[in-house]
Amino acid sequence: MTPVWEAFEAESAATLGSVLEAADVLIGAQRLKLARDLVARFSHGRALRALDLGEAMVASMDARSRVLFGIRDERSWRGAEQLW
Repeated sequence: MTPVWEAFEAESAATLGSVLEAADVLIGAQRLKLARDLVARFSHGRALRALDLGEAMVASMDARSRVLFGIRDERSWRGAEQLW
């Protein structure tokens, strides 16, 4: 999991500089709303990407656990030998 988040952070950091430079240009041109919208769009996009990544990792861990430990979805009785 750590390499995935480190790659995500590196990608975010690499992109952030150009976003902030563009925001500075907009601020210099007195386009404050556009600058704010640009930074907000970038931040929201990265947050959504982080959530997508987290959901994908959870799904992967869930599938792996089901395979390795025999976790099942069924709610019916599987017999007295069922392990808890």
